[in-house]
Amino acid sequence: MKLNGRITWHFLWRSFLVMVLITVYYMGLILVAYNDLSDIIERQTRKYESPRDLLVDVYHHTHIQGRTVKVDSQQLREVAKSRGWVQVLDRTGREIFQYRRPDDIPRRYTPGMLVDYRKKEVSAYQIYTWYHGDYTWIYGVTKPEAALLQEVQKQTSLQGERVNVAPSALAKLSQHHSWLQILDEQGREIFQYHRPAGQPIRYTPGLFAYHEEYESRLIYHSDTLNGKRLTWVIGLPDSDFGTDTDMNQYGAERRRERGEFIFYASMAGNIVIVFLIAFLFGNRLGRPVLHMMDWLQDLARGVYAEPVNRKGVPKSLDPASGKLRRSYRTYREVIEALRQLTSALKQNEDNRLRLEKTREEWIAGISHDLKTPLSSVKGYADLLCEEEYDWNREEIRQYARVIRDKAQYMEELIDDLNLTFRLKNEALPLQRQEQDLVELVRRSVIHLANNPMAADQCITFEPEAEPLYFPVDPKWFQRALNNLLTNASVHNPAGTKISVTVAKRTDKGREEVIISIEDNGRGMDEETRSRLFDRYYRGTHTSVKEAGTGLGMAIADQLIQAHGGRIEIDSSPGKGTKIRIVLRQ
Repeated sequence: MKLNGRITWHFLWRSFLVMVLITVYYMGLILVAYNDLSDIIERQTRKYESPRDLLVDVYHHTHIQGRTVKVDSQQLREVAKSRGWVQVLDRTGREIFQYRRPDDIPRRYTPGMLVDYRKKEVSAYQIYTWYHGDYTWIYGVTKPEAALLQEVQKQTSLQGERVNVAPSALAKLSQHHSWLQILDEQGREIFQYHRPAGQPIRYTPGLFAYHEEYESRLIYHSDTLNGKRLTWVIGLPDSDFGTDTDMNQYGAERRRERGEFIFYASMAGNIVIVFLIAFLFGNRLGRPVLHMMDWLQDLARGVYAEPVNRKGVPKSLDPASGKLRRSYRTYREVIEALRQLTSALKQNEDNRLRLEKTREEWIAGISHDLKTPLSSVKGYADLLCEEEYDWNREEIRQYARVIRDKAQYMEELIDDLNLTFRLKNEALPLQRQEQDLVELVRRSVIHLANNPMAADQCITFEPEAEPLYFPVDPKWFQRALNNLLTNASVHNPAGTKISVTVAKRTDKGREEVIISIEDNGRGMDEETRSRLFDRYYRGTHTSVKEAGTGLGMAIADQLIQAHGGRIEIDSSPGKGTKIRIVLRQ
């Protein structure tokens, strides 16, 4: 798939994913609202006219087999909806089944205990019972007024002699048209809220027994707070605490709270979805683009490398596998093109620096190396131009020969410098073809043997019995051989034996051709051996005819390397020198 297709595909499937998430989220909100509405409708249309009807229905749907008791799940759901609980007791009063029983409800009842528990006015639960076949079913619901008393008690604090009740608890009292008194151990009022004018501010122990005589009903509870015994008294209106009006108010409050919850949940969901979209598109599509922009800016500043993270790894690569990160694979063609561009620019910069350095070396070298022969030419020319002297024909020819030799030397020096310059910059095209190396070496040996400078030296050649073919440029390869052979002859005295061999060997499964040039001459010390292939000028005396340019060994080494080979040197003072040219297939 092409780049534009991949970008379109990634955009489409991420958009689809976002739409799915939005749909699921809002379906969840709708479901919550629907469940709340269903709960309200079900409470309004419930078929049970009284709690006892629900208990009888639980009894009819109870299955008892030995000690195993099962109640249908539908009836248990009805119990949970009514915020009630259920117990089943055996003939001894021991609990054999329970569902949502509070922790403060007994698990075993003694005779008369259940009746006494039902008659407690301060009990937090309204208890209903059903008896059949030695089994007892108990259904209980929390009294709303008892729950209110517990909430007020929990939100009461005592600081010294001062009593504080949380405003939220007082608001609940106002909501249920109730009032509050808190009494100390002697029954004296130490806190009140909306107490009626005729209500006493001090209670005697027997006064609670006659609370039915007052206009409002009372519920109370005594407990210890910060080491002090306090009594909470709540006055209730004459109407039933759990009337339909209260339940409607409760339902309205619940619907309002649920509506607020859905509104704020929708707002929070929208914010999360916006950030999710930004993350998906910014992280998967935008971050690679920013990375490539930084990359291009670095290239414009001359930094020819991909931007890396703190660990030095390119940001587009996975450190573990070394492959493109998933978010970058969409732009893999662009990243590959940037890498190729980076490599090309870096190579061009390296070539430019190398060319500039080589050019500076060439200019410095040619200026230095031409100075001595030019001085000789200038000196002899000045002599010939001197008017005070009358030079004879023999002297003029002698001076002219020196000038000609120095001019020829300078011409060779410039050619050699040009050659080294081209070799350093890989600008010398080699026309390589299969050649018989034995024949090429033989020609170079014959060329050296016919040179008058080697007339007093013993030169031998020991080739392989059969031809050895290798892809070389015959012109430049023979130039390298001639330079090496000439160096072995020039720097050794008369009587030196120079032996040349050509052999073939196998190293690590690959064939190699070895050309050896060995002599028993002066040899070289460590410093000379280490600098043998450096370009240098030894200085030329006008009386020395064959001085050389000082570039022969450097050119030979560069030419052999251009053919994919190497030169090895083994030499020591007084023991001669062995030079090996190693060419590998």
